[in-house]
Amino acid sequence: MAGLYDLSDRGMDLPYYNREMSILEKVKADPGLKPDGILNKFTQWEREEIYPALGPALLGIYLEELETVGYVDIKDGKIYPTTKGKAKSTKTKSK
Repeated sequence: MAGLYDLSDRGMDLPYYNREMSILEKVKADPGLKPDGILNKFTQWEREEIYPALGPALLGIYLEELETVGYVDIKDGKIYPTTKGKAKSTKTKSK
């Protein structure tokens, strides 16, 4: 069933989609990052003041979703963009 679903990018899901795209952008720029390395790529303001706040728990959920839809592969605790992930536009969306 791969390829039949994607991340929700409308309505109330929009902030979460934008957050996931910002994570994918960091992974694309620096393949092989570990989760804590991704968090360190965001400033404290970006982690805490942009809704939803980004911490280890939510980062894990976002990475799981990105992996489920085929944008990243997680191997040995490191995150790599897939071909599909590299091709995905990480441009954020607004209402």
